[in-house]
Amino acid sequence: MKFDVEKFNGMNDFNLWRIRLHNLLVQQEWMIRIKKNIMEQALSAIQLCLSNEVMRKVIEETTIIGLWIKLETLYMNKSLMN
Repeated sequence: MKFDVEKFNGMNDFNLWRIRLHNLLVQQEWMIRIKKNIMEQALSAIQLCLSNEVMRKVIEETTIIGLWIKLETLYMNKSLMN
């Protein structure tokens, strides 16, 4: 089964995108792999779901935890206000 997640561009709802991406990772069994220290694939998958503009803002993050924290810092409050 194939699932498409719209690229996060900084303007769409971060919270909904975050939930959809998490669900995608679960469906593709990447959450199990994350727990087994195979985080590089998940980091790559998340980066592929970001627009170029958003990617430029988080490009320095090299871990999945760092990337999530940066995305939440930049966009969580913005999404909750919408």
